[in-house]
Amino acid sequence: MEQKSSIKSTDKCNDLYAWLNSRSYSIARLREHYQKGLIDPDIADWLISFNDRCRNIFTTSSCSGRVVLFEGSSLLDKRGALAYVIYHDPKECHNSICREAELLSSRTIRGDRILWASLQPPIIQLATCELGVAWRILECAHSSGFIRSGVRRSRKHGFIAEIRAYDKLHVLLPAPCEILRSLCDVLAEYKTRLASLTECLTLLCND
Repeated sequence: MEQKSSIKSTDKCNDLYAWLNSRSYSIARLREHYQKGLIDPDIADWLISFNDRCRNIFTTSSCSGRVVLFEGSSLLDKRGALAYVIYHDPKECHNSICREAELLSSRTIRGDRILWASLQPPIIQLATCELGVAWRILECAHSSGFIRSGVRRSRKHGFIAEIRAYDKLHVLLPAPCEILRSLCDVLAEYKTRLASLTECLTLLCND
């Protein structure tokens, strides 16, 4: 928090017009994705409500956290990897991940391909034109357990508060059932933190 004291909390973004344009574009894209069902279902309604009500904050991207069963050439194979099962609900994950992972592991795949389970923590980026507001967003993040969050400048978005927990966690398949279910347990903890975060951000928006 020492960095906070070195920057004036009254700092504003350099181009308000560009920020407002970015806000309009981001909200329009959010609504389009919402109508197409492309937003994580457990935060979709909150994102729409939050962006509609807040005038000095908007979200630029979001992921509510998930566990995914993948096939790919490597753990870093983002474009070529195939996602077979995606869990947003920790209970569904806990109840079926072992069975789904066993079925996936029984498939015949090419020798240069691997299978793995991936825990992907929540990530939410919020933009504001006021540095003081960005610091308050960061306080919400830290108090909710998202300790790896931070603030950075952006030419179009003013100040970006990136809210995140830890890095992704990968487990090669086949793997013991208890290890796979532990990913679901961590996902449940992330969902609890996310609920606390959205409550704090909603109160911040109402200030």
